Amino acid sequence: MAVPGNARVQGIDGGMTRLTWLDNMRGIAMVLVVAGHLLAGNFVPAWYSGTVRDYLYSFHMALFFFISGFVAAYSYHPVRSFAEYLRYVRAKFKKFFPPFVFFGVVCLLLTLWSTGFTWAKFYDGLYRLIVMPRASHSGYLWFIYLLFVFYCILPIIMSSPGRWFYGWIVPASVLSVFPIPTSIFVLDHFSRFFCFFFLGCVGVRHIDLLRTPSWRAVYGAGALLFGLWSVAALGWGVWCEPYQISSGLLSIPACAFLAAGAKQLPTVNSVLVRISADCFWIYLLHLFVIQFSVKVVERLHLSGNLFFCIYAVIVTASAIAIPIGLRRVCCFLRNHGARSCA
Repeated sequence: MAVPGNARVQGIDGGMTRLTWLDNMRGIAMVLVVAGHLLAGNFVPAWYSGTVRDYLYSFHMALFFFISGFVAAYSYHPVRSFAEYLRYVRAKFKKFFPPFVFFGVVCLLLTLWSTGFTWAKFYDGLYRLIVMPRASHSGYLWFIYLLFVFYCILPIIMSSPGRWFYGWIVPASVLSVFPIPTSIFVLDHFSRFFCFFFLGCVGVRHIDLLRTPSWRAVYGAGALLFGLWSVAALGWGVWCEPYQISSGLLSIPACAFLAAGAKQLPTVNSVLVRISADCFWIYLLHLFVIQFSVKVVERLHLSGNLFFCIYAVIVTASAIAIPIGLRRVCCFLRNHGARSCA
């Protein structure tokens, strides 16, 4: 499907042609995810670890899964046989699970290094990483785990003909309202976020409609409603609970509205596109930057609201920029090595 006016950016999904506004949305969502993880440290003020944290967690992962579903469906190539499906799953497994296991084991070993290593703790940590990743020493990696599961389901969704495709909204909605009450294999979050991933797939089927002027008005209205809800949530803490369906839905048009505005600002657009292109590695590495920053600040005994605001800006930017820089260095060394071998 040709979509005029798109920027071509190297994304995490294999260098596909990207929609600029979608890259901007993913960049915005990635910044929100990083900001939502600035919770470690005894210097974090209560207003951030409480109200702001609940506010961000009420919508930021739902938004991220919507964007992930859109990206997955937009870059999807039809799978026409069971053999092709097995090759597809194997390719996604090789993409997601080596970094998932590697960084999960690194987090486990770092934790055991500080608390005392025993083989029993190590094996228990490995078990939790694979079976209950949210309860592991690298709990943030549950997103990578669940994204792989959604990618495995994607060919079944996309091959559903006609009305059967839209029929997926029924189980997705039921699971959102009545989530499976267990964190084993991330089934609770599968329940909460499958509907948002599926809505992203629906968006791809109506991509031309989403680009019409009438839908821009919808984005503006959604942004206004989300802004009003944000004022209420941050000012009085009302309707502000983690993984809320309504706030997750309102955040989608609001983010699309911001993304469209960012296209008019070349520098902001360029930064968001870069973040989007490297968001997989930012997600894997950002908590290492945050945890290192926490150790430094706690060693220096710094605190206070003004200090935390400055700290939040600097560390959020660093937790995004350092993974991007490391990835570029790795790509340079790999390409240089390939030329040397040639």
